[in-house]
Amino acid sequence: MHSHRKWLNLVAGLCFTLLSSATPAASVNSFPATVQLVGRDNPVTTATILQKRPVFLLVCSHATADLIKAVPAAWLEQGFKIPADQFVSVAAVSKAPWLVKKLFIGSGLSSLVEERTELIKNRIPEIKDSPVIVDMEGDMVSALQLDNLSKTEFASFIINQVGEVKPLLRSELLDDSDAAINAAASKIVQAAEPHFGAK
Repeated sequence: MHSHRKWLNLVAGLCFTLLSSATPAASVNSFPATVQLVGRDNPVTTATILQKRPVFLLVCSHATADLIKAVPAAWLEQGFKIPADQFVSVAAVSKAPWLVKKLFIGSGLSSLVEERTELIKNRIPEIKDSPVIVDMEGDMVSALQLDNLSKTEFASFIINQVGEVKPLLRSELLDDSDAAINAAASKIVQAAEPHFGAK
């Protein structure tokens, strides 16, 4: 049974590699020129938050947004420190119902960022400045070819030195329990670790 599962994983990985190589690499050139960040009144230019590369980009829906807080903590638990200015999150909320969007954007995201800061500020003091993009109109998810991202899904990418956007992982959060969130965060970190391997 174990060898059968191993074989399936190998085939799935090969298919993903072939599909990735067949699809033209996304680029930061397709990103919107400006984005809205949590905690900022005015939009900022996208280029300013993607200056230090590689950039680890995490995309969450409103239902998977707890990963914005859980991923840096998981990184630390595995003995790594993610540079705050190279960790950018996207809250993909364009498809959220109006009421959810209003409540989530109004206070939910700000509270989440505050909780993240409180959780790890002693180990990563600059985490409070790690950008969280509020993708209200879906411009970022379109640029990342994630228009069909469901409310229980999340995705992660690496933006390399030349501005190419390489997909790392796309998966689904099975439930909103702490165990499921922490397991997903650990999986995300493992996928990104080769690009930020210094302990």
